[in-house]
Amino acid sequence: MAELEDFAREIDRVLPAGRRIAVGRRGLSPSEDFFLSLWLAYVLPRHDVLRARLRWPLDRADYLLLHRSSLDDFRPE
Repeated sequence: MAELEDFAREIDRVLPAGRRIAVGRRGLSPSEDFFLSLWLAYVLPRHDVLRARLRWPLDRADYLLLHRSSLDDFRPE
């Protein structure tokens, strides 16, 4: 997860404050996905972190941060 944290910190430096960032990773259980979003919210305090797993945040996000995933992993079935 260190690589993801480093990447997220770089994103925090580059993006203007207050962006909505949907985050996700393929293959996580709902509870692991929830804790990933909480952890990234901690790392990205100037932004609103949303879960890509939930369709409404994915549709409303300004940015999408996928770790070892692609957008196809988060499409509705």
